[in-house]
Amino acid sequence: MIFVILFYKKYNLTGKIPTEIGKLVNIKYLDSSNNNLTGKIPTEIRQLVNIKYLDLSNNNLTGKNPTEIQQLVNVNIKYLNLSNNNLTGKIPTEIEQLANLNYL
Repeated sequence: MIFVILFYKKYNLTGKIPTEIGKLVNIKYLDSSNNNLTGKIPTEIRQLVNIKYLDLSNNNLTGKNPTEIQQLVNVNIKYLNLSNNNLTGKIPTEIEQLANLNYL
């Protein structure tokens, strides 16, 4: 079993989230909160099929709330935090299908 954790909280990261994030298919825990990440959340986020914890809060991410969340429906994600960014639009209704989500 591969257990992958990426913890980049408060690392002063800048720039966009690279589309290559989708290649991290075994990642379970990703915390890139409290940085200066900009741009849209890449559509490749939907490829994180093993993610349990995703925190991108307190950055400068822009664009609409990602509809790619709907692709995470079959994932056992328990924690999702996108707060304190510059995301617009409604929270996708597909979020209701994330049965194991404990924190939003």
